[in-house]
Amino acid sequence: MGTSILQGILNAKAQGIASTSPDAPSITKFVACVNSMASVQRLRDEFQDSEVRVNVIVANSVQAMQQADIVLLACKPHMVDAILGQPGARDAVAGKLMISVLVGTPVDKMVNILTHGSDVWRKKEDISNLQIVRAMPNLAASFRESNTVVEMGGQLRISSANKSIVRYIFACVGHIVEVGPAQYDAASVLAAASLAFLTVAIDGILDGGVKEGIKRSEGRDILVTSLKGLVGLLEGKGGDRNGMKTGDEIREQFSSPRGTTIEGLVGLEEDRVRYAYCRSVMKATKRSLEM
Repeated sequence: MGTSILQGILNAKAQGIASTSPDAPSITKFVACVNSMASVQRLRDEFQDSEVRVNVIVANSVQAMQQADIVLLACKPHMVDAILGQPGARDAVAGKLMISVLVGTPVDKMVNILTHGSDVWRKKEDISNLQIVRAMPNLAASFRESNTVVEMGGQLRISSANKSIVRYIFACVGHIVEVGPAQYDAASVLAAASLAFLTVAIDGILDGGVKEGIKRSEGRDILVTSLKGLVGLLEGKGGDRNGMKTGDEIREQFSSPRGTTIEGLVGLEEDRVRYAYCRSVMKATKRSLEM
């Protein structure tokens, strides 16, 4: 995910977006921390033509955080204890904006790791220099079409300047939705994991097309274009009224008595597909809250 965000920001800078925003931080270099030489080479190959310097550090996250003015935490959730709990991590992020794109992993957990489990919530002065924001973009960040959920509330008081920086960074990679801590996990599933859920439906539709004689490559082209049209319909384009349309309104428009669409929809309802997708969001949200 970190690579996708970096690619999106670099693309925004290349297109001149960074220079036109009043909230744009002066980004002159990036510091990336990875665990293997293979990852170093991959990043160097990917960003070798970038006008902005990308410095890659191997297996020394404290050094990377010390060098950075803004810290983007994009490791696996199970690695957060080792990274933030190591000696020097607290001092390395003190007074800096730290943006976590980890699944789950609430702010209070990261604070407790940084402070080694002390009773910091009763001692506000101990955390006054911590500025931790949670964000969940999706893989479309690399081509600037992510839908990023951001949480900047909670126990920590994020400065107005840092809020502006967060909004700028994720505006570079797409759209932003700001939510509170209670909504963050479910909203993150809708913004990111749901894309993977929808590919199951896409593959099922393509399988049906193949079964009925359509080549998979041709079916994919047809379906991708149709999905773009569906997005337009959901946004309310092409209608007599302004505003977004609901799924049931669109299904009603497509369905005619004894027609093919209603026949297929009845089959989906018989197989409880709607419930299956509802349950997938519920289970993913529960898992996020457990992390």
